Amino acid sequence: MGSNFYLEKPIDLKFHGKVRTIKHIGKLALAGHYCFRCNKTLCKRGDRHVHDGYTRQALENVKPSDWYMFCPKCGDAPTDVTVNTEFRQQRGVRPCNSFSWAITPNTINRIPKDAIIVDSMGEKMMVMEFIAMLKIRCPIQLTDAIWKEFS
Repeated sequence: MGSNFYLEKPIDLKFHGKVRTIKHIGKLALAGHYCFRCNKTLCKRGDRHVHDGYTRQALENVKPSDWYMFCPKCGDAPTDVTVNTEFRQQRGVRPCNSFSWAITPNTINRIPKDAIIVDSMGEKMMVMEFIAMLKIRCPIQLTDAIWKEFS
């Protein structure tokens, strides 16, 4: 389960001569352990595979065959079992979030700065707050669902 993000009021933007209505921004989801020192997931198959068979309930029961127990680059071990929800820089190996884009990542910069983004729980934020949240909480950003319907 994750949290989808939407524009409170859809907007129309032109892409290569074609107008698209922008509403769904993308989805934030738990993505397993990540080393913030080395900028590396502990998923042995890489960023694109962090959701293969991975669920929130499996956080303590991760199969060793799918995930490293320590950072493969620096050797650090996980230090915390919670995801940082504050807008501050994370350090060490800890759980992280991914963000699956429903629009191209650079499209967020074309959305008016006073536009409001709402998540699945009804929490509202401005575009700049959303961008800051992604930088801090979502080191893994996936682009394989751009312009596709998903939830």
